[in-house]
Amino acid sequence: MGTEPPGITIGLAIVSTIGGMFLGLFLTGMSRTRYAAAVLIGAEDVVEWEARWPRRWRHFSLAGLIVASVLGVGGVIVQLVWSDLSWAGNLYFLIFLWTPFAGAANPRTFRVTDVGLVVERPLQQRLRPWSEFESYTVTDTALIIHPSAWWRPAYRSDREDVEDLDAAVEALEEILGDDE
Repeated sequence: MGTEPPGITIGLAIVSTIGGMFLGLFLTGMSRTRYAAAVLIGAEDVVEWEARWPRRWRHFSLAGLIVASVLGVGGVIVQLVWSDLSWAGNLYFLIFLWTPFAGAANPRTFRVTDVGLVVERPLQQRLRPWSEFESYTVTDTALIIHPSAWWRPAYRSDREDVEDLDAAVEALEEILGDDE
């Protein structure tokens, strides 16, 4: 076209993209919460428990977060000190790749209802109908609820955090019908 955009265009595009990403995450969380609230009107709660991820998963998440942070910050420092190693600055992307696991130490509230499994986090409530689950497993360290889709992650609860494990297992047995 014969004209060049002003130099600030790239910076504004990056800021706009990040803003759009956070707005999208916020709107997605709001829509899931509204959907769950609408479907759960009149639903009967069977059992509820609050639990974190199993200890091994929490330790893995914390170790990964530390490694990603050290490599990311170290890569930026290396790029600033030795400009020949410009690729090292891109290691900060590791921090962003690891952020979904940052909440592994935070407890989630699970509610077994007649409609489905409700998973609550501080600002979000999510409902999964029972048709999306195939079974559950109780191990020495965790209560695991397995989805029927192979690509969906299982819901894992630290067994020590579940106050009334017998009631949770009984409710899951009644709904899902088999314990592996």
